[in-house]
Amino acid sequence: MQWYTNNIAVSGGTNANFSVLPLALGNGTNTVKAIITDPALVGGSPWVLTDTNNLLRQTNTWTVKVTVTNLNLSSPLWLGTNRFRLTVSGYAPQGFTIQASTNLTNASGWVTLSTNGLTNIFNYTNNTGSTNFKWRYFRARTPP
Repeated sequence: MQWYTNNIAVSGGTNANFSVLPLALGNGTNTVKAIITDPALVGGSPWVLTDTNNLLRQTNTWTVKVTVTNLNLSSPLWLGTNRFRLTVSGYAPQGFTIQASTNLTNASGWVTLSTNGLTNIFNYTNNTGSTNFKWRYFRARTPP
């Protein structure tokens, strides 16, 4: 047995079971293929002298669509008057939210500030100018 991803043989991929991480394939349409050969062909079995019709070989191919969300927060900039800007880059076709919290200890303390789609870059500015918070933490999240 030999496994292939996108028509490239997987090194060590000769077991009956095969697992691959989505990031190893990449976003988009991919193929996963298994070629199974009857061991009677290996080592010159006296039972099978020739297999010109490939009856002792089976190929199964699957098409796999991968959509891996990948977000990166960068370029933080303090604008004064309690305003803050950051850049979100990456790939989030199902959208993402910008959330803020005044502490990192309370999981329910995150408040959604903005909901957006993303295929490249999004610049976010906290325009509230609120003086209610001495510190504020920001994060970007995708839906499950």
